[in-house]
Amino acid sequence: MGGTRARTARYALRGGIRRSCQPSARNRPNPHPHTDHRADPLRLSERLRHAVLSQAARRHDRAPILDFGIRMSTSRSIFKSATSAPEAARDALAAVFAEELLVPSKTVHLLAPWISNIVIFDNSVGSFSGLNPEWSRREIRLIDVLVTIASNDTRLVIRVRPDNHNKPFEKRLVSALTDSGLQDKCDWRESGTLHTKSLLTDHVLIAGSMNFTERGISLNEEVVTLDFDPQHIAQAKMEFHDHGI
Repeated sequence: MGGTRARTARYALRGGIRRSCQPSARNRPNPHPHTDHRADPLRLSERLRHAVLSQAARRHDRAPILDFGIRMSTSRSIFKSATSAPEAARDALAAVFAEELLVPSKTVHLLAPWISNIVIFDNSVGSFSGLNPEWSRREIRLIDVLVTIASNDTRLVIRVRPDNHNKPFEKRLVSALTDSGLQDKCDWRESGTLHTKSLLTDHVLIAGSMNFTERGISLNEEVVTLDFDPQHIAQAKMEFHDHGI
């Protein structure tokens, strides 16, 4: 695959885990120095690519929002509701996360007032096991994906509101990261004034009105923009830094 092999992504839903992720420590050295995944071009196997695009095609007649590695423009917009392209946002997230797992970023920012453990991939027939061989044939949810991202030596920066809705997700994520020895890869903080809803990687900025919840991704009327412009991504990183994110 061009990246480092993902470490174990199993997690247990248990209590008693400390409340927040530890601040990120200094990045560990690449255990495979001759296969630096950050320098590799996007290399998505045809089987994985076909799986995501076929999954999208089954849900709506038009072409998928995002085609791996084939970006006809630097920006795409999704307008969705429960009756109009309800799964378009999930398809786009699946594509973005698949790219992230194959070509890891140094840091992934996830900002939203509310976050839930939403389904990202349908791995019921093993179509996405190539992204992480530890994944069983089941629905792969956001926590599974975030743990696998962290196992690629990527720092997770997560910002939410101090709301009870987010507590179960935080507890499960911390437990999952701790089980894999990755708790130092996550920086989780709460902000009572947070309204931004964004996912920022080294490759794409996703922004709009959508929370990363089941209602946000499937039911509510939302607009989401995917921006692949390197200058816009760099600008977003600077703005996040200036705001202490």
